[in-house]
Amino acid sequence: MTAAAAVVRAEGLVKRYHDITVVQDVSFTVAPGQTLAIVGESGAGKSTVAAMLTGLVAATGGTVEVCGEDRSRPASSARARRRRGRQLQLVSQDPFTALDPRQPIGSVIGEALAIAGRASRVTRPGRTAELLDAVGLGARHAGAVPRALSGGQRQRVAIARALAAEPEVIVLDEAVSALDVSVQAQVLNLLRDLQRDTGAAYVFITHDLAVVRQIAHEVLVLEGGRVVEHGSVDEVLSTPQQAYTQVLLDSTPRHGWKPKARVRAVSSPVG
Repeated sequence: MTAAAAVVRAEGLVKRYHDITVVQDVSFTVAPGQTLAIVGESGAGKSTVAAMLTGLVAATGGTVEVCGEDRSRPASSARARRRRGRQLQLVSQDPFTALDPRQPIGSVIGEALAIAGRASRVTRPGRTAELLDAVGLGARHAGAVPRALSGGQRQRVAIARALAAEPEVIVLDEAVSALDVSVQAQVLNLLRDLQRDTGAAYVFITHDLAVVRQIAHEVLVLEGGRVVEHGSVDEVLSTPQQAYTQVLLDSTPRHGWKPKARVRAVSSPVG
């Protein structure tokens, strides 16, 4: 993939907190309409990479480009922040904490449209209805507050809010991990359909390789903040080249699954 074709380009990303390095030399690109899954155990650095992509965390080193724009530094103005919001949106793991508990869902979507400048005051109600319909929600949900919805419905609201900006990139940080399996499958199907219709690129942060098989085109495996494997989903998950990737695969629940203990080398005592 050429740099010009990529809507996301990360080069040599590093993140340190004092003397602790949590991300080290991470590079990847994402093309329009494609999904890159970033996987690894808890503490592997996945969400830190997502935070650097979205601008929530500044990189210690390396560069991040979204839609050809350098995001290594914070936006310098409100106009720049709005432009960045139209380029990239985030869907987090827990939509309940990301939504105002007192704000009706229709208002949530309408506000997102207003901030992104994607609809006028006159056209906003109609566009809000279209977005709710696109994620499988209806007019009756528009007046509901978040606590009146199920977890899956709240996640659909979060996706609709992200779509309101008509972004070229959506970062999904463990966006289905808290959902029941049946609801998770519905949301994954929704995301695939929306990607087909909008052409948006996804960066999908997850620890679940079963989900990766359903949603992603490429997968990047992180261990201890470093890339240990990167390639197409079929290549990496069918014929992993690294023992760590195999450990993750062995930890994925499936029919007849029995967990395998991770074996670590133990140094012989000196004496």
